[in-house]
Order: sequence, then C-alpha cells, then structure tokens
Amino acid sequence: MIPRTAVVSDLLEALQRKANISDEVMEKVRVFEAHNNKFYKALAPDYGILGIHDYLTVYVAAWPEDDSVKKISVFHFDKEPAKVHGIPFMFPLKEVCSIPLKLGSKR
Repeated sequence: MIPRTAVVSDLLEALQRKANISDEVMEKVRVFEAHNNKFYKALAPDYGILGIHDYLTVYVAAWPEDDSVKKISVFHFDKEPAKVHGIPFMFPLKEVCSIPLKLGSKR
C-alpha cells in the first residue's frame, strides 16, 4: 500500500519491490489510465495519486522503446465500437515512405 499523497513514481517503486522486477524492465515501464476499456491518458512519474479518479482503471506496462513521436490509441471491440473489452494500448506510427508524393501530376 502507498499513501494517497504519493505520486506515480512511488507506486512504481512499491510495485518493483512487491513483484521483484529488475531495474532494466522498470526503465521501460509506463503508467496509463483507461476509462471504459479505452486509453485515457499517460501518467507522468510526478503525477499525484489523488488525481486518479475512482472510475478509471490504472495500467502499468513495460513498453518497447521507440523513437516515434506519433502514436495512436487502440482498443478492442466486438462487432460494434460500443461493445468494448480488453486492455487498451498505444501503437507507434512509423514513417515507411520517405519519398514525397505529388498528387494530381501526370506522368
């Protein structure tokens, strides 16, 4: 247990001790909130635990290192986007084409 006046970094330290997680893995760990099984926001290490609302779910996950600035949030659903389930995650967008395309030009 951590006090309600703690911050996210205190939560991560307690988790590391409790689950015996290595320092290498903890460097990649990120904390984020989800609401209705959809990504809500990432939590900074200095974010106060009191700022986390009771109706939000907090996830802690080791994310692979990537240099992508653009990310898209992903969630799972069954046949309709209103029927969500599972754990949301962020997906990095990578640039695959470095050749600029000119639309409307004739060859």
